[in-house]
Amino acid sequence: MSKIDALFKLGVGRRQPSDPFFADGDAVCRAYRREGVVDIDDEDLCHEIVAKFPCHVFGCNLEFDSLLQYELHYNSLHRYFCSECNKRLPSPHLLDLHISENHDSFFRAQAQRKPMYRCFVEECDGMFAAPQERRRHCIDAHRFPHDFRFDDARKQKTKHRKPKQSNDDLLDSVMEVDPSSDSFPRLPF
Repeated sequence: MSKIDALFKLGVGRRQPSDPFFADGDAVCRAYRREGVVDIDDEDLCHEIVAKFPCHVFGCNLEFDSLLQYELHYNSLHRYFCSECNKRLPSPHLLDLHISENHDSFFRAQAQRKPMYRCFVEECDGMFAAPQERRRHCIDAHRFPHDFRFDDARKQKTKHRKPKQSNDDLLDSVMEVDPSSDSFPRLPF
């Protein structure tokens, strides 16, 4: 047998995918094995009904019976909050707008000179000179409802309270000083 015949016997050259030479490797790798299209949910635990558990955020008393419900609740109410005033917002874009417009003195200075109020819709590049212009734009261009709560449009109910006394006024009313004596102040009780 010549060297060329030996090379052909070894299979030098290009082989077809169905060649028996690949059979052992195909069996290990499961190549060319037909499987139906399936949706593999690696997060089965999120959909499982479990014993009720509370939201771990202080002051939130809601209870959940699935991790998916909890995750949706947490992402919509607790994930994006302002560290200055503790206001919760539904997206990082709205949090960024809130912090800029309410807690940034540089923003206030710039807003007097040029349009600085960005649109509530993240994909929109609109800039406006006043919040009222932005509101009108959102209603007209993005079809926001007319009664949508823009910015901090919720009116806070004011309660009729007595004005608070300052600490100095409080101390003055609690402690009396006798100017004729060199002793310590007397307490009125």
